[in-house]
Amino acid sequence: RITSSDTHEGRGPTGRAVREGEHFICNDIEHEEYMLPWRDEALKRGYRSSAAFPIIVEKHVIGVINFYSTEASFFNEEEIKLLFDVAEDLSFAVAFIEGEKIRRQAEKELENRITELEKFYEMAIGRELKMKELKEEIARLKTELEKYKKGGEIAGGANQ
Repeated sequence: RITSSDTHEGRGPTGRAVREGEHFICNDIEHEEYMLPWRDEALKRGYRSSAAFPIIVEKHVIGVINFYSTEASFFNEEEIKLLFDVAEDLSFAVAFIEGEKIRRQAEKELENRITELEKFYEMAIGRELKMKELKEEIARLKTELEKYKKGGEIAGGANQ
């Protein structure tokens, strides 16, 4: 069991990498006291060293990548630099993927809004044409009414 809390099961490489946002190296699984919760299982698998590197996106640890070696003291300065670069590349890739998801969602929302506005525009144009027709009909009826008032006949029917 691994946790990121500051408890016995959170003080190993993974828990500390999550909590502190920095890589953590254990070059002697067999003898490090903080490795006690995982020691037997790690040694059964032949692990003698471990390294945990946080995956960080927008200053938040979103995961950890762990590396193990069958050699004690395996993780030297050169290995650590290489694995640090790998973790940074993974962090960048995850951030890029997340950014692409957000961009695609924003693009989809914009397309939907454009579609809505185009429908509204078509409705407005339709209403504008109807309003123009209505205005023309009102003007025609007013003319008819004026003719009627002057004693003329209403178009399409007799005087009443």
